[in-house]
Amino acid sequence: GSFSKTVFQDDLIVVNANQMHAATSGPNGVKYYALCIDNKPLTEICANLSCSKYILPILQRKRHFQTLIHDKAINAVLLKIITEYEEKKPAYELAVQAGILQLFALLSRYYIDNDSNQIAIDTHFEQVLTYINEHFTENITTESVAEKFAFNKSHFCRKIKSQTGMSFVHYLNQLRMALACSLLSTTDKPITTIAADCGYNDLNYFSRKFHEYYGMTSSAYRKQSKPD
Repeated sequence: GSFSKTVFQDDLIVVNANQMHAATSGPNGVKYYALCIDNKPLTEICANLSCSKYILPILQRKRHFQTLIHDKAINAVLLKIITEYEEKKPAYELAVQAGILQLFALLSRYYIDNDSNQIAIDTHFEQVLTYINEHFTENITTESVAEKFAFNKSHFCRKIKSQTGMSFVHYLNQLRMALACSLLSTTDKPITTIAADCGYNDLNYFSRKFHEYYGMTSSAYRKQSKPD
């Protein structure tokens, strides 16, 4: 289900696999650290049986972590990982990997979300979601994706709804809007270029959708995310 929360200093937000997410800041902006862990290094770590026992269910979305966490020990681990990565002292790669394992240990020990209704994962449809996640900036449609994976259109629509909790168009727009927010906040690209980079060839449609999702124009969002 959806989740909306005001966060404060030292709060930790966990974004589980394939979980749609977005954030807005107040008038004074916000500074935060984002630790993005790709599946590939985690899959390599899972070659170790004891690691696989705890990490693989997370990758397979059979187990979720709680979303909002306030834990000084976990914050300390995150800051250590960030420091090691930024300073790049000898053997920092080992230190980063050790930190990630410690992070998963703490999250698995204290912050498994036992109350959430976990989605029964269809491993074949996982390929479909991966494809959408990798090609959402392209001109993909319900029909084109359904045809690519040999789904009847109506069956495809039901399947993506059951796997993500939203329609294909909603899922696609969530991905595109999240990218748009990132580009607005971190680049000086013209908004027309950002719209095109996110898969929107019609600037007016992009503008309407952005306002629908965030309650403000893309220009206002950029100004808010880049305070003077």
